[in-house]
Amino acid sequence: MPFASALENGGTLPWKYRGTPYEKSIDPEGVTTEFIRCPDPTASGIVVKIIRATMPE
Repeated sequence: MPFASALENGGTLPWKYRGTPYEKSIDPEGVTTEFIRCPDPTASGIVVKIIRATMPE
């Protein structure tokens, strides 16, 4: 999944889903929560919740 590779390498995804239950929560000093609609061939609407945290250097 290309979006997972982007996130793994410090990238961000442009969508925010404002005003929905899937709104992105960004904390540059802590935890970021993103939701991604999976590329699902069955069209069942699967959504993945990804939680990222800043790692100490």
